[in-house]
Amino acid sequence: MLEVRLAKGLDDGLDDGLDDGLKEQALMLRGTLQHSTHFWERETAMKILFVNNEGGGFADSIEVAPNTTVKKLFGEQLPGRRPEGFLMRVNRQPVASDYVLQEGDRVTMTPTKIEGALAA
Repeated sequence: MLEVRLAKGLDDGLDDGLDDGLKEQALMLRGTLQHSTHFWERETAMKILFVNNEGGGFADSIEVAPNTTVKKLFGEQLPGRRPEGFLMRVNRQPVASDYVLQEGDRVTMTPTKIEGALAA
């Protein structure tokens, strides 16, 4: 914990009074923390079940970043499609596009209009 405070202190310009050996250790730790960002992001990814009911449909477990909204997931999974043409559900309940996904959610995206179908 002391090393983390020292590394942060170097960023804030609080390195006065540290001996050279301690400064060097803190700088090495700061570099390690900066390079480990991608590892941290992978560790915090959430797993959800994504069900795409467009066309043949499929279901698959996927990983999403924390604080991912339904709208963002829609853009990633169905690029080029318009969200107004889909009913989006989380855990079988309709949700707004700004709903923030949680670990273990079941997300379903079902088209409300099928192109080429004749009106009854």
